[in-house]
Amino acid sequence: MYRGRLEISSPDGPIENFFIEKDVVAIGRSVGNDVVLDRHGISRYHVTLTPKDQQAVIEDLESVNGTYIDGIRLKANEPRILRGGEEIQIGDLRLIYHPAQPLDLTLQTSTQIHEVDTFKVELEGPDIAVTPGIYGAATVRIKNTTAQAERFQIRVEGVPKEWARLDRTEAEIAPDQEVQVGINFKPLRRPETQPGKYPITVTITPQSAPQNAVELSTTLQILQFSGYGAVMGTPVVEGDQSFQMYVHNQGNGPLHLRFSGNSPDATLKFTLHPASVTLGPGQRQTISGTVLPRDRIWLGQPRTYRYTIISHSVDAAAFQAPISGQVRVVPLLPLWAVFVMIPGLLLVGAVALLLLMSILGTSDDTETRAPLITQFELSESTVLIDEPVLLSWETQDSDELTIGVWRDGTRFDTYTLSGDVGSGYALNMPSAGRYTLTLTATNGSEETEENRIVLVRPQARLTAQTFPDGEVLYRNLAGQQIIANWEVIWQRSTTDVPPPDVFLNSEALTVDQASIAVGPDTAGRYTVDVPMLETLDPVDLNLLVIGPDDVQTAEPISIAVDYPRCRTSTEVDVFRGPALAYEQAGTLPGNLNVRIDARASNPAWLRIVPSPEDLPGVFFGWVQLDQVDCQDFNPELMKIIPDEELPPLEITEPSPEEEPPQGPDQPGTTEPPSATPTLAPNG
Repeated sequence: MYRGRLEISSPDGPIENFFIEKDVVAIGRSVGNDVVLDRHGISRYHVTLTPKDQQAVIEDLESVNGTYIDGIRLKANEPRILRGGEEIQIGDLRLIYHPAQPLDLTLQTSTQIHEVDTFKVELEGPDIAVTPGIYGAATVRIKNTTAQAERFQIRVEGVPKEWARLDRTEAEIAPDQEVQVGINFKPLRRPETQPGKYPITVTITPQSAPQNAVELSTTLQILQFSGYGAVMGTPVVEGDQSFQMYVHNQGNGPLHLRFSGNSPDATLKFTLHPASVTLGPGQRQTISGTVLPRDRIWLGQPRTYRYTIISHSVDAAAFQAPISGQVRVVPLLPLWAVFVMIPGLLLVGAVALLLLMSILGTSDDTETRAPLITQFELSESTVLIDEPVLLSWETQDSDELTIGVWRDGTRFDTYTLSGDVGSGYALNMPSAGRYTLTLTATNGSEETEENRIVLVRPQARLTAQTFPDGEVLYRNLAGQQIIANWEVIWQRSTTDVPPPDVFLNSEALTVDQASIAVGPDTAGRYTVDVPMLETLDPVDLNLLVIGPDDVQTAEPISIAVDYPRCRTSTEVDVFRGPALAYEQAGTLPGNLNVRIDARASNPAWLRIVPSPEDLPGVFFGWVQLDQVDCQDFNPELMKIIPDEELPPLEITEPSPEEEPPQGPDQPGTTEPPSATPTLAPNG
């Protein structure tokens, strides 16, 4: 009976699928397991997986290196429920559990077949639901059913570009031949990757007849995944100082949490604000509170207590994530005070008696109530420099409000307000970085504080100019360059905050984290040498700015790739190969822009890609360089087609029975003319 599926991926190998059909599945390095993972860092008997009711229970078997679920280590022999989509880390392997139902993991995408007059297309897959960060594959098969070679373009639409990778975006297919193109879907494992079904369109376009393009539709199902992170922002607090714990929903679905405190021997009491939250995908929040001894310490040395704040997921997974902290408590009186207190105890007692009598004789029903912050929200948790952050709040029983702006433990600004009603305030941060905004409500001697985190990203601007064209890059042309111009704004005024680091990335150009600015400059230029581009896929550039506190901004641009063009001066003969002895494929009119694809080893010949309207049925042709005008680029830098890849030159030999053609350099068989001139008769 099918009970679910495990996706197993490693850093150095492909994805494997294990289909669960047993009540209990043992996973480990020993051959006695149901799933044998012979890898370093995996114990002989590492974990067990027990599917039940469209869920599964995973249990770590006291493994040496541990088992991690969405980054949180499991306790040994403590069951944990899996709903599906969680990331299981064992050694260097990543496992994803998919339950059998109700998820529609088999998407009923049987092979689609579409055939037109000149070619046939088959689309297979993707046939399984995909968890973000894991590959799902589809296959396109294209068969050229004509008697001439044809070039096809393959395009995928319906998901972000970075989710889909094709083996190739163009394919030249010989007559009656078939080519297979693989499509790998890998949704980014980010909170913004929403679960659900995405309609996908795969378009196959023949270059000679774009009007005959074929579109095939399929569906990519994205699953929900979970992820949670928590860090103690104040590892050690003093007395009644508030601690801050930062929590982050790293998954792509809502996460319901409640919080509790724990201490050895239950010696501490906890106050948590808020005690429970629901975090949206990618949402962050600050949990604050106080930790105090249950019994006041009157006398002695300062003491340090250890405590734990536990995050509980309020769902079927029911995971717990503990974060530790310390609180340092100073007694009311130091130990040496005992020896100086005794002489004054009688006097203190007398004064206390008089004070008590005074209090009992005075009627005072007034009581100072602690202020309450019922709401404290930010308009945005992440903004660009120069973008304001709007703070809104609601309080009760407060006569004064104070807004504090903190960064890296330093208070930048303080704003004191009055009032006890909901209000708002707009702030502009002085520079990029990670800021803590505090709202303190005061009522007499009573005080309450709430904190929020805001990330201020640098502004980045990236433009590019290409050489030699200026705007686009050329296919199959050497010696090209991209001149990248960038500008970064990271502070509103002069501050002590250091400038950001600026990097340039481009996978297509093999530029990986090229440091183009690590210093005080906030603008500059960087030149990238472009390797020969063999496809028409756009070239992506990404400007990465890492500002203060590692707050990052990415600014991508895309540069189109096209064929370089030359203009015919007069009518130009097009040949099947780079020589006059080749068959003539046609003639192009004068004053026509033609696409150049390559050149021959003899630089006097250029290979062109004529449009179907100019030369129907001709995919590649050859023209002489001196018959076209190439002003925008140097034709000698075009890709060279090796002689062995040229089409064969067909030469027809005359048969022995046939008379060879007579020419000026071949003797004829007729009688030579007479040396005596023939005279016309007299008239």
